[in-house]
Amino acid sequence: MHRKLITFLFLLTSLLASAQNKLTSPFSLTDYQNMRTEYLEAIKNNPDIVPENRFYYSKKKLDSVNAIKHDIIRQEWIRKGVDPSAITGEALQNAESNKQYYLQYAYFTTNRKGYDFYIYDTLKLILSDHKNVTIEYVFGKDTDTEYLHNKKIATVNQYFNSNGQLKRTDSYILPTQEGAEREITGISKEYNMIGKLLFEADWEKEFRHNKAQVLAAGDQLVRQHILKKIKSNDSRISDFQAKEMAANFLKYAQKSTQKFKSDDRIPMWYITYWTVSSRTELKINDKTLQMTDIRDFKMQE
Repeated sequence: MHRKLITFLFLLTSLLASAQNKLTSPFSLTDYQNMRTEYLEAIKNNPDIVPENRFYYSKKKLDSVNAIKHDIIRQEWIRKGVDPSAITGEALQNAESNKQYYLQYAYFTTNRKGYDFYIYDTLKLILSDHKNVTIEYVFGKDTDTEYLHNKKIATVNQYFNSNGQLKRTDSYILPTQEGAEREITGISKEYNMIGKLLFEADWEKEFRHNKAQVLAAGDQLVRQHILKKIKSNDSRISDFQAKEMAANFLKYAQKSTQKFKSDDRIPMWYITYWTVSSRTELKINDKTLQMTDIRDFKMQE
């Protein structure tokens, strides 16, 4: 009994962990197509629709949003000392801050399963539950792309649009700071058109080392690479000077990492170091933390 309970808890924990690394949609591929058709039919010859910049706005919503925007801009100008009598409707309409301010609230939308949705440029369906999840579905020539995201996780699915077969699925942990990189997570899979599995990777279970450990190893490898390159290019440079140059490169270089699997399915890391003048790329074996390839590039001016 005790052993069965432990097994059950282990399986439950595994399922919950897997669920946290992937988002799923409440809609089928047929649902997306039907919603697109429904939306395009609703805007056709509709006098309440204002098409602009590949979006479709509700005239009533747009009028309300413009009134709110004009009032906000008017109050802002008055606070800055502008004479209220000098603020005309034309000036408000032409205000630079007026062009995109609040326009998202004027989109013509309809609803399905608790999600409001609208179309961009006839080929991109955008859905939101206004709480947590946003879905973007792009209709392509050969493959359709489904992008689901909340504040923490994003899942990207590609489908062959000829038969709806899943082509590729990946999930990412989204950055919490602006400018930071997303990190692949969960399980990635790739299939051919008839559903044969071509590729699979479990980005947690198959990798032994974390990002910090790999960057520490990468710094050591790049330092050795730079020292060797400096000495081979100019033997007059002292060891102390070479070490200072290598240290400065590592101090000021921006760094990015990416997990991948080699052609023979070995877990690998791809690390990039770049400055305003150069870029260094290397590949590291996750198991051994040994470098398998390194390349240098000069940045174009």
